[in-house]
Amino acid sequence: MTRYFVLVPAILAFGIAGVAGGLPRSDDAGDGSSARNADDGNIGIGASISRPELMSGAWETRLASGEILGLSLELQTTVDGAPTALEGTEQQIRFIRIVTYLRIEGRTNRTMWYATLPGDFHWQRNHLQLHAAGTDLDLVFDPLASRWAGTVKRLDFSGPVVLDRPSDTLPRAPTGVWKSSPNTNQFGCIHVAMGNDRRLVLWMDYINLSGLARYATGQTPPPRADETYGELLQDPKEEPVGGLWRFDLTNGLWGTHVAGEVDGEGTRFSGEETKFGNGYYLPGNPDSPLVWQREPGSSCTVSP
Repeated sequence: MTRYFVLVPAILAFGIAGVAGGLPRSDDAGDGSSARNADDGNIGIGASISRPELMSGAWETRLASGEILGLSLELQTTVDGAPTALEGTEQQIRFIRIVTYLRIEGRTNRTMWYATLPGDFHWQRNHLQLHAAGTDLDLVFDPLASRWAGTVKRLDFSGPVVLDRPSDTLPRAPTGVWKSSPNTNQFGCIHVAMGNDRRLVLWMDYINLSGLARYATGQTPPPRADETYGELLQDPKEEPVGGLWRFDLTNGLWGTHVAGEVDGEGTRFSGEETKFGNGYYLPGNPDSPLVWQREPGSSCTVSP
């Protein structure tokens, strides 16, 4: 039978999305900032954050050339204890990855920077600055408009930009926020968006609500839970045929080939999946049923 494209295996074990509302807290500066260090508002390793999904994931603009310029932010956090929910929960940042990319006819050229690499990095409340090899960013996030604005310089572009969430769509396209394994304590939150070049853009959150897990007698939950927000996935190679969508959800090492369609109510994406590893099909790995549940807002863990 035909093998279908799409979804990361180990990746399907967690999740979250980007929501703009309800950010200011009593201990914020009132400017909508979602993360800060208690001393000076700096965002970095060890800083506290309550809504990482607000800023993480993909942000794009279409250039005059027709190419798509994008920014992706991945934030990995730690939550003390065994959480049963994440809404309003303080999390500590343990890893930051910043990706800038240029997409041309479905092929993406990426430049990555990690918080452990050399570079002049400053992120204070909503103002992000990065000066590193191949990338210069000076961007301010507007939580009310849900967009980044400022300047971007990279190997193939330099100039002012306004970066928004990709938001185009097609009839019956599986765009939206989907939760995998909705009845488990560990699940993937799959963000399926479409750029205005009509290419799918995919990023994932991996959520671990360890306080909801069942433990054997004598066992106790781990002292902390690790979460990931906004992992940008590789170009999905989508192949829509009528109402059926086929695409890859993969980080390049592990993934799943998925084929499915959205139901008439638009609340479920169902079909079948075939897992693979290291970029190759796993021999004898059978297709299995796939069911995603659409979330009503833009987050898998926060009510709209």
